[in-house]
Amino acid sequence: MSLAERVLKVRPVRKWQLSLDGMFGGKTIKFGYNKPKSNHKTHRLWLPNIQFVKLYSETLGKSTKLKVTTSCLRTIDKKGGLDNYLIKTKDEEIGGKTALALKAQILAAKNINPRPSPLTKTKTKAKAIKN
Repeated sequence: MSLAERVLKVRPVRKWQLSLDGMFGGKTIKFGYNKPKSNHKTHRLWLPNIQFVKLYSETLGKSTKLKVTTSCLRTIDKKGGLDNYLIKTKDEEIGGKTALALKAQILAAKNINPRPSPLTKTKTKAKAIKN
Protein backbone atom coordinates (compact mmCIF):
# COMPACT_ATOMS: atom_id res chain seq x y z
CA MET A 1 0.00 0.00 0.00
CA SER A 2 1.43 3.34 -1.04
CA LEU A 3 1.69 6.37 1.19
CA ALA A 4 -1.12 8.15 -0.68
CA GLU A 5 -3.45 5.18 -0.18
CA ARG A 6 -2.65 5.12 3.54
CA VAL A 7 -3.29 8.86 3.88
CA LEU A 8 -6.57 8.71 1.97
CA LYS A 9 -7.76 5.56 3.72
CA VAL A 10 -10.93 6.22 5.71
CA ARG A 11 -10.57 5.39 9.37
CA PRO A 12 -13.34 3.41 11.06
CA VAL A 13 -15.97 5.56 12.77
CA ARG A 14 -16.16 5.13 16.51
CA LYS A 15 -19.41 4.81 18.43
CA TRP A 16 -19.26 8.36 19.84
CA GLN A 17 -18.47 9.86 16.43
CA LEU A 18 -21.55 8.47 14.68
CA SER A 19 -23.71 11.34 15.75
CA LEU A 20 -23.25 13.62 18.69
CA ASP A 21 -27.02 13.73 19.00
CA GLY A 22 -28.22 12.82 22.46
CA MET A 23 -28.17 13.97 26.06
CA PHE A 24 -24.67 14.16 27.47
CA GLY A 25 -25.17 16.42 30.48
CA GLY A 26 -22.10 18.50 29.63
CA LYS A 27 -19.78 15.48 29.35
CA THR A 28 -17.14 15.58 26.60
CA ILE A 29 -14.14 13.59 25.44
CA LYS A 30 -11.12 14.08 27.72
CA PHE A 31 -7.53 13.95 26.45
CA GLY A 32 -4.41 13.17 28.41
CA TYR A 33 -1.53 10.76 28.96
CA ASN A 34 -0.90 7.37 30.46
CA LYS A 35 2.10 7.91 32.69
CA PRO A 36 3.64 4.75 34.15
CA LYS A 37 6.52 4.54 36.62
CA SER A 38 9.04 4.87 33.77
CA ASN A 39 7.57 8.34 32.95
CA HIS A 40 7.10 7.35 29.28
CA LYS A 41 3.94 9.30 28.41
CA THR A 42 1.56 7.83 25.85
CA HIS A 43 -1.44 9.71 24.51
CA ARG A 44 -4.90 8.45 25.31
CA LEU A 45 -8.46 9.69 25.55
CA TRP A 46 -11.35 9.03 27.88
CA LEU A 47 -14.79 8.69 26.30
CA PRO A 48 -18.03 9.43 28.11
CA ASN A 49 -20.05 6.35 29.05
CA ILE A 50 -22.81 6.57 26.42
CA GLN A 51 -25.79 4.22 26.51
CA PHE A 52 -28.68 3.82 24.08
CA VAL A 53 -31.81 4.10 26.21
CA LYS A 54 -35.56 4.31 25.71
CA LEU A 55 -36.92 7.12 27.91
CA TYR A 56 -40.61 7.75 28.61
CA SER A 57 -42.12 11.23 28.55
CA GLU A 58 -45.20 11.55 30.76
CA THR A 59 -46.33 14.78 29.09
CA LEU A 60 -46.14 13.40 25.55
CA GLY A 61 -47.21 9.89 26.56
CA LYS A 62 -44.58 8.13 24.45
CA SER A 63 -41.07 6.69 24.62
CA THR A 64 -38.08 7.94 22.63
CA LYS A 65 -34.71 6.32 21.95
CA LEU A 66 -31.76 8.54 22.82
CA LYS A 67 -28.04 8.37 23.44
CA VAL A 68 -27.55 9.27 27.10
CA THR A 69 -24.54 9.30 29.41
CA THR A 70 -24.87 7.37 32.64
CA SER A 71 -24.34 10.53 34.70
CA CYS A 72 -27.21 12.14 32.79
CA LEU A 73 -29.41 9.10 33.59
CA ARG A 74 -28.69 9.60 37.30
CA THR A 75 -29.59 13.29 36.96
CA ILE A 76 -32.87 12.39 35.22
CA ASP A 77 -33.74 10.11 38.14
CA LYS A 78 -32.78 12.81 40.63
CA LYS A 79 -34.91 15.51 38.97
CA GLY A 80 -37.96 13.25 38.79
CA GLY A 81 -38.14 12.07 35.20
CA LEU A 82 -37.33 13.08 31.65
CA ASP A 83 -39.84 15.94 31.48
CA ASN A 84 -38.57 17.67 34.63
CA TYR A 85 -34.95 17.20 33.55
CA LEU A 86 -35.52 18.78 30.14
CA ILE A 87 -37.55 21.70 31.52
CA LYS A 88 -35.09 22.56 34.32
CA THR A 89 -31.81 22.06 32.41
CA LYS A 90 -30.09 24.67 30.23
CA ASP A 91 -29.98 24.02 26.48
CA GLU A 92 -26.15 24.04 26.46
CA GLU A 93 -26.02 21.12 28.90
CA ILE A 94 -28.69 19.09 27.12
CA GLY A 95 -26.70 18.96 23.90
CA GLY A 96 -28.20 17.21 20.88
CA LYS A 97 -30.84 18.30 18.40
CA THR A 98 -33.20 15.43 19.20
CA ALA A 99 -33.23 16.25 22.92
CA LEU A 100 -33.80 19.96 22.22
CA ALA A 101 -36.67 19.13 19.86
CA LEU A 102 -38.14 16.88 22.57
CA LYS A 103 -37.81 19.74 25.07
CA ALA A 104 -39.65 22.08 22.69
CA GLN A 105 -42.48 19.54 22.30
CA ILE A 106 -42.79 19.14 26.07
CA LEU A 107 -42.81 22.92 26.63
CA ALA A 108 -45.48 23.33 23.93
CA ALA A 109 -47.61 20.56 25.45
CA LYS A 110 -47.38 22.16 28.91
CA ASN A 111 -47.93 25.70 27.50
CA ILE A 112 -44.69 26.99 29.03
CA ASN A 113 -42.89 29.86 27.33
CA PRO A 114 -39.24 28.70 27.04
CA ARG A 115 -37.69 32.16 27.20
CA PRO A 116 -39.50 35.31 28.27
CA SER A 117 -39.12 38.17 25.86
CA PRO A 118 -36.89 41.03 27.04
CA LEU A 119 -39.54 43.53 25.86
CA THR A 120 -42.15 42.14 28.26
CA LYS A 121 -39.76 42.66 31.17
CA THR A 122 -39.21 46.33 30.33
CA LYS A 123 -42.94 46.99 29.85
CA THR A 124 -43.82 45.54 33.24
CA LYS A 125 -41.11 47.65 34.91
CA ALA A 126 -42.34 50.77 33.11
CA LYS A 127 -45.93 50.15 34.27
CA ALA A 128 -44.74 49.71 37.85
CA ILE A 129 -42.88 53.03 37.74
CA LYS A 130 -45.89 54.95 36.35
CA ASN A 131 -48.23 53.63 39.02
